[in-house]
Amino acid sequence: PATGAAGVHAQDTDTTSFSETEPARTTAAARPRRFKPALRGLVVTEPRKLRTVRYAGYASMKLQWNDIETRPGVFHFSAIDRALDSHPRVRFRLRFKAGIHAPQWVKEDAGGCVWITPDSRNGGSGCAARFWRRSYHEDYRKLMKAVARRYEHDWQVVEIANSQCTTIYAEPFILGADNASVDRLWRAGYTKHRHARCLRRSTRLLMRLFPRTRVSLAGHSKWQYIVARSGDPDDGVGAASWRAERRMLNNLVRRYRKHLVLEDHGLGPDDRKCRTPGQPRSTARSWYCYMAGLHRSPVAYGWQFTLNGGAMTEAANAGVAMGACFLEYAAFDALTASKRRRVHDALRANCRN
Repeated sequence: PATGAAGVHAQDTDTTSFSETEPARTTAAARPRRFKPALRGLVVTEPRKLRTVRYAGYASMKLQWNDIETRPGVFHFSAIDRALDSHPRVRFRLRFKAGIHAPQWVKEDAGGCVWITPDSRNGGSGCAARFWRRSYHEDYRKLMKAVARRYEHDWQVVEIANSQCTTIYAEPFILGADNASVDRLWRAGYTKHRHARCLRRSTRLLMRLFPRTRVSLAGHSKWQYIVARSGDPDDGVGAASWRAERRMLNNLVRRYRKHLVLEDHGLGPDDRKCRTPGQPRSTARSWYCYMAGLHRSPVAYGWQFTLNGGAMTEAANAGVAMGACFLEYAAFDALTASKRRRVHDALRANCRN
């Protein structure tokens, strides 16, 4: 999973309360279509690096919730606005990182936070909000309501990532927790049922608040959750299931269709690939084959690079072969200029949305 913040932060911006927040930005009205365009081509995650792909039409911003809302109902949007104003021909995905990046008062509203130590070398430790709590959902709803009021009618903001139900990564199917952290989550009241309810409820919320803006959800090779240890219901043990995730994704895809965008945060040169046409959604044996099988569906999909070794060229070729609409990374200068353009054009050709 990708970690760290992008080059856009909001801690140094003008402060406005929700009641005083300006209405939607009026740089341009939303295009007269049911949904705003889906991401296509090479997507740069640091707006200042758009110069590496000057023909890119899409970029993304990673934003920490505790930078955007520093006090209840007080929001800092100027950094987002600066990026939009600096790149008027570029459309953006906004990803608000929650979990360990939720404001402290949000964590307290939810009954305190849970210390998470990652079970891999990616990511860092932190105290994650109890995302399954109703009070947490209400605080997230207020944040998203303010975002929708400002950007739902802005043609440049075309996608919002759903990251409500997260811990240390902006990926709702990954707990990313070591064994001690699993124990702490279980004692704090986590259950798979509550996790699933959070996923359904947060997706429904965003679809309602952003009727024309796409909503993206990051999937994973297996849904990580916690179940009661056999013979000891007071003790939890980590578990993971692709089939459980597939059922959840299929329910969401059937309900929201082209309003939903699916993404993966871990495409590297050594990952298992599954060329298009992939496999049917109902029986796909792996996450990547599920993704490739979306090629002829209304759902847009793509990958974010995680290059812990190997060549970006191999990973980019894999993304194109799996029918991705987009590939996302901080910059693409590891590809030659000609290869960069070929990949960009192939991704655009892949996408029918």
